[in-house]
Amino acid sequence: MTTTTATTTIGLAERYDRDVLPRLVEQLDRVFPAFAFIRDRQGWVATNEDTTHQLLGCRAERVVCHGDAPRGILVHGSGPVLFTTLANGMQPARGRDFVRVVADLAARVGVDLDVDPCPTPAVRRSALLHDVLVLSRRELQSERGTAARAYLLETRGFPTAAIETEPIGVLPAADHLRRALVAARYTAEEIAASSVLADDRWPGRLVGAWRDADGHAQALWTRSIDPAEPAATRYLYLRGAPRTNLPPYGLSDLAIARGVGSAHVVLVEGLLDAHHLRARGIANVAALGGTAIRPGLFDQLAAHGVEEVTVMLDADQAGHDATCRGIDHAVRAQRCPDLTVVRLDPALANDPDGYLRDDRQADIEAAIDARRCAIGWRTQTLLPNERHRPGATRVAGEWLGNLGPRWSLEQDAAITVAATALNADVDATRRAFRARYWTATTPARSATR
Repeated sequence: MTTTTATTTIGLAERYDRDVLPRLVEQLDRVFPAFAFIRDRQGWVATNEDTTHQLLGCRAERVVCHGDAPRGILVHGSGPVLFTTLANGMQPARGRDFVRVVADLAARVGVDLDVDPCPTPAVRRSALLHDVLVLSRRELQSERGTAARAYLLETRGFPTAAIETEPIGVLPAADHLRRALVAARYTAEEIAASSVLADDRWPGRLVGAWRDADGHAQALWTRSIDPAEPAATRYLYLRGAPRTNLPPYGLSDLAIARGVGSAHVVLVEGLLDAHHLRARGIANVAALGGTAIRPGLFDQLAAHGVEEVTVMLDADQAGHDATCRGIDHAVRAQRCPDLTVVRLDPALANDPDGYLRDDRQADIEAAIDARRCAIGWRTQTLLPNERHRPGATRVAGEWLGNLGPRWSLEQDAAITVAATALNADVDATRRAFRARYWTATTPARSATR
């Protein structure tokens, strides 16, 4: 069997998530032959009654493994069982047992977890942040996570499966987290330098890891589950961990970041919006974590292989203005994916999470399917309501005239949008815009991308 050497620049738990789990799910029938797993429409289902009755006390048909890369099997009526627990004789694998079991599972699927003997401080810090999330996910699924689960499932309307599938957790108490990190062989100096224990407001909050393009954890966010929490402190971020140059939150989780799958990414504002949409099956979502869209974002997305980006920010004025700014940045980028826009209906909900809470998933899916060309939409925002006002079309005309050759097709289509808004003939509008606002260096209408 061919053995693949995994990269040695990330921690063991992260390697297990990134390199071992996807292969394990693909080879589940061979990794755990005693269960006699067979394929079904959603993944795997066990067929060996003797094994399932002996180990799990249930019929084989109740033991399934569904999803792209779950962390274990699901026993209907009892709950999930981690692969590491299965491989450890039905005992939770922690500490040295976890290291041994992960190495064994990796060997079964042909991944060599060669450990770097001298990881850099940056590598150690990234691994520590990832392990904080791992510990927080366990906390969310424990009795101590009851309040956070209620917030996600009842207040926010997340599906129950999201507790298992979404990479979010709840921060343990500081002493508990410190002991767990020490048990994972992080030094007191490494823990202090990471700042994960620096803010006494963090325990009990939801937490997620903001990763770089390679999937390495670089920052953490936390979110209060207290409805009375002031907006200014609702989200708190890890001290000393700038996010300015990181890709949108969750981008590295998408298949496109690994060179496969859909190259269409939907950008939303809220971090929990992204998790909720993914939990509902709208998988190609990444989040900005607010309304700020930096100028280099679209070059970065193109470099990561994204072919189309849909900007779907909140329905309020801030979301509208941020969408406009984002498009203005995009058209000046050296490289930019195809650009589309979804503007949510404020009469239905202000944000994607609100749509989902109100059982309007079909509406948001329809809105994504009907997404508009961003150039045409931006043109329409620049046209005033009073078409006969002097200079009424100047701003839109000059904006269109300054677009580069990459946008020639969208520019031409936007002329039709402008003509419709002005109740004017398309050809007449095109001639007028060219004569009044476009310079000799404006790209020709026939130019290609």
